[in-house]
Amino acid sequence: MEQKRRKYQNILGISGLATIVFGIWNIVKSILLTALNSFQGSGDTVEIDKSVLLPFFGIVLLYVLIDLLLRFYVGVSARKESKGKKKSILYLIIAGILGIITFANIIYTFLQISSLEAVDIFVSVIIEMISLFALVETIIYGIRLKLLKG
Repeated sequence: MEQKRRKYQNILGISGLATIVFGIWNIVKSILLTALNSFQGSGDTVEIDKSVLLPFFGIVLLYVLIDLLLRFYVGVSARKESKGKKKSILYLIIAGILGIITFANIIYTFLQISSLEAVDIFVSVIIEMISLFALVETIIYGIRLKLLKG
């Protein structure tokens, strides 16, 4: 029983750290993709309507910051729980919501197959799947650890 508890704590701690890392990666990826896609043109010249561009960057930045904060909360809470500190189930609920959003991002990426290059799709999907795996592991081992503790 003690060995099982330590195993669950170890996996929960690692998946919590992975959730934080993927949150940081998500902010970097989103900013780079938004910047690159905003300046791509179909011809030699690119006309950018700055009245649309600034609110667009603001919305993307807001989404990415909220995503980062939620992933950071989930990751830190999972790490604390893995060290024996009692945490509420809120972080598991948020992890579930983030998992659904991540799954939706994977589906959305597949729907964009015609507009993206194969390498972009492959890399994006692999990273999103690993992120989803870390969130699912956080949920599974968070629940198992809570059940084991009673």
